[in-house]
Amino acid sequence: MTEEPAIKPRTPSEIFPILSEDFRRAVVQRALKHRPESKALRGQRGAALRRLRVDGYRDASRAPRPKLLQPVLEAIQHHDHDLAQAVLNAWIDSHGGLRDQATQHLASRGMPVPEPPDARFDSFWTHEEWRAEREALTATDDAVDRESAGLMLCLLARRFPAPPPLASPLFQDWLDILQDLRPNAPEWDEADTLVKWMDDIRRDKERELVGWCREQITGLCASLQERFGDELRYLGIDSDPWPGLVEERPALTNSALPLLIFLEVSFEAYEPIRPQAPSRDEELERSVQRRECEDAILAAVDAWRERVAKPDPPDEDGSGTEADALEERTASNAADGAEAEPELDSGAPEDDGDSAGHEIEALRGDRERLEADNRTLREAKALGDEEAGRLRDEVARSRRMEEHWRRAYVEERRQARVGEGEPVAAEPVGSVREAIAQAREMFPDRLLIKLNSRSNEDTPFANPAEVFDALAWLATAYRNGPTDRVGETCPGWFYKSNQSAATMGRFRDWYRTRVNGTAWQLAAHLGKGASHDPHHTIRIAFAWDEPNERVIVGFVGLHQRNRSS
Repeated sequence: MTEEPAIKPRTPSEIFPILSEDFRRAVVQRALKHRPESKALRGQRGAALRRLRVDGYRDASRAPRPKLLQPVLEAIQHHDHDLAQAVLNAWIDSHGGLRDQATQHLASRGMPVPEPPDARFDSFWTHEEWRAEREALTATDDAVDRESAGLMLCLLARRFPAPPPLASPLFQDWLDILQDLRPNAPEWDEADTLVKWMDDIRRDKERELVGWCREQITGLCASLQERFGDELRYLGIDSDPWPGLVEERPALTNSALPLLIFLEVSFEAYEPIRPQAPSRDEELERSVQRRECEDAILAAVDAWRERVAKPDPPDEDGSGTEADALEERTASNAADGAEAEPELDSGAPEDDGDSAGHEIEALRGDRERLEADNRTLREAKALGDEEAGRLRDEVARSRRMEEHWRRAYVEERRQARVGEGEPVAAEPVGSVREAIAQAREMFPDRLLIKLNSRSNEDTPFANPAEVFDALAWLATAYRNGPTDRVGETCPGWFYKSNQSAATMGRFRDWYRTRVNGTAWQLAAHLGKGASHDPHHTIRIAFAWDEPNERVIVGFVGLHQRNRSS
């Protein structure tokens, strides 16, 4: 079973789309009907319900259950995580018998159930693993339905029934394409070959990363000698042998690269304070700074020398990649007069299981080393205070440019309205709803916003001004000549020009909007973020109205449904 935690924990609301529509309704109905004995559970559910809007009730928690059902389902659909968690906790509490059965089943599999149960996910199952556990549980009791068993197992084990989400929009697009393929599509015949290609490319990139690290170490050593040769000699530091040491002992990379980054930053601070100050008072102050800087540099170098004196761990001693080991074996064979090519056709078939097992173990070792490298590099970068300051300045300048760009659009429109005798003042954007309202007002002839029933104008996106920027980009740059370069104007945003016909056909109400009785397909969208957190992820789906030369925006919200969600 998969023990590794998800990259980012899934939220309680994310499990509902996996359930059938009838079962979703049944879960919510049962949770609303059940009165938990636990005061904490009752309080959790009441607090979550009170945030809902139900016509005729100031306190939604007092509304009758039939009136609560649809608002609860819609709030969960729009990722109200607290409400989803309260509903699922009440549902668990209402199923005492099934809960005990599932707890015993998980214990027999070596998976203890945390107490008290809480509807959240710390790790994951693959679909295959989840289905196997579900079938095993229902096989022992015909009275247990498969959907209830599957949900209870997930909630008690705190494992989401799907692999971790992908943060990369590029990889997510590929995954969407694969999800939309027919089960009998010819591409599936090459699935195993695709996996081999991906492993091969990944191993190549891992080796490239090792080479890149070595190049960085060599370059940093040369730069230190060129820029701070006098300071190095004064402190008795000789960095010339370090690249050779790393070449001979790759395990030292984890220590050498952050050390050199630290030294570069430290010597930049040390160089101007090394000479004697022009006055005694200044020298007294400078001498303290000089001593602190020297002590920090020498302490780092001493730690490096101690690391060099220690033997390398067995799993890190060597080239660090299978490819390097293969090259070494090939060179050794050539030196002994043997054929230099790897022995692929020896006349006897290899044990595929053993070979695959060794390969997997090697890849895991490589991955762990690379993850350690990444952690070390991040820690080293944190030491560069001056560099961090420069980056903060860059971010501030970037944000000022974004705001300048947004205001330019507003000002352009305001000037046009002033010319028509209708002055308009630029206003800050405080929410997504305000961003949509301002875009409607600023670009009435370029942008028609007709949101469908799946949209959520109150989505709590953390940067609503960016939503206005994206809508303004549609009304100007995109309208004037369709382009996909939204990222240059709206940093972090991306543009996708189409969606698969299968997805749009299956989830029609997510990918259509109506204008004067005419249905428009929303095949294109802008977006930012790839998680299911509405504070950091948003989508704007739209269509191009050629006769009227305008953009029709039909969806604003978190994610549109697709086959993977």
